Amino acid sequence: MEFDFGSKHAMLTAPNDFPVFVKSAMGTTSCLVGIASDEKSLGNYMNLIKDDIKVVLQPFRGLIKKFLNLDLYPQALSGIVMLEQYVDIGKTPVTIHTIDGIVGHGKIVPWAISDNIYFKHRPQCFQGVGIPSVLAEETQNNMWRVYVALVENLQKYGFDNEFVDAEVFVFSDGTIKLMEMNGRGFPLMFKLYDEVLNKGDIIEAHLNISRGVIPETPTNKPDRYGLYAYMATFGSGKVADFIDLDKLSEYSDIATFGHEADTVVEPKGESGFNLGFLSIVDSSYQACVDKMEVLKVNLLKHPEYSPWWNN
Repeated sequence: MEFDFGSKHAMLTAPNDFPVFVKSAMGTTSCLVGIASDEKSLGNYMNLIKDDIKVVLQPFRGLIKKFLNLDLYPQALSGIVMLEQYVDIGKTPVTIHTIDGIVGHGKIVPWAISDNIYFKHRPQCFQGVGIPSVLAEETQNNMWRVYVALVENLQKYGFDNEFVDAEVFVFSDGTIKLMEMNGRGFPLMFKLYDEVLNKGDIIEAHLNISRGVIPETPTNKPDRYGLYAYMATFGSGKVADFIDLDKLSEYSDIATFGHEADTVVEPKGESGFNLGFLSIVDSSYQACVDKMEVLKVNLLKHPEYSPWWNN
């Protein structure tokens, strides 16, 4: 299938009017994203990204310098800003999803489709990802066809032996619009892949590829559902002001917590400040949400500053 970028299933249109969705081209975990309603707010977001991108990129700086020719791509470590067509998911009949796969020795191996979750009262704030997707089988089959066509286009430029995901909008009429692609795995999802999918261990998949073995497409385990969620806040202060650090050790569902007690909390953009990350597995989506609610009540000192509050 050759992907026709002018067809029904295509990329979002380039914005030519406000509002526009603004984000860093080199960002991660929805950091520094926002909505610009006019030239002044657009300038503010562009300056925010330019000033803060050094901090965001710090964990990746060594890898970028090692594997990317900065003579050819001198702006890779600068604050490049992307403008996207703004889709108001609170008013538009649309959902957002992530299509994951891996390319091994030229073969595209589908991995999983997951559902992106946003707060209804803060639709620009990313809440997390649910896996496996609850979309209809026919819709998922269409998404895989679009995904394969997109990755085949990347292969023309030499893409191989790596994980790649596509984040897409799925509209109520079945139209699929590409939001972005990421040529790497998302480590914070690895636990969910392994526990929710048969043969879903992405690290094993990479090791197999290095041995010349092409991985198999995983299948869903029965009665297993995973929820990966951000613990975000819009308050300012220090980490210890917003989360009960003494209770953290009681919860194995917290997969990553990268801050010290005195780490400064300063929300920027529409996504707030991420205090930590949850990786929850249970028998259903609702069971995962119930677990998340328990964590919210027991760990957050000021839930009124969190988008979880009254969600």
